[in-house]
Amino acid sequence: MIDNHSLREFLSRYTAVEIPILQRDYAQGRLAPQKKEINRKEINKKGENFIKVLFTALREEKGLRLDIIYGSIETRDGDHPEEKTFIPLDGQQRLTTLWLLHWYLSQWEERSEEIASLLQRFTYATRSTARDFCQRLCSL
Repeated sequence: MIDNHSLREFLSRYTAVEIPILQRDYAQGRLAPQKKEINRKEINKKGENFIKVLFTALREEKGLRLDIIYGSIETRDGDHPEEKTFIPLDGQQRLTTLWLLHWYLSQWEERSEEIASLLQRFTYATRSTARDFCQRLCSL
């Protein structure tokens, strides 16, 4: 089943969204193995275009499809079956990018308290430093 949700709606559905250990580290602009030379202008241009698309969608108040994020849903506590954890199998980079943008914009607009409890649901099982980074950002 394919549902369309904002990041807020998505995080609201789960007790936690956890990037599993099997995922590679987050790295925007990572080169494919066959590319030997970094073309920083190309990477920066892609990032700039992505930001422009996001801001245009925000300014015009219309939705934006950012591809599919899929994974499994686990119940980790038998005493609380309503508490679900979403574990993405694909979409880690998109989720992390959206998470970082939400955190940044909430800071910029001085509305971090509004969204902090939702953002704290996002975590990493890959490395404790990544998990700590997300938690500390949410406590600022």
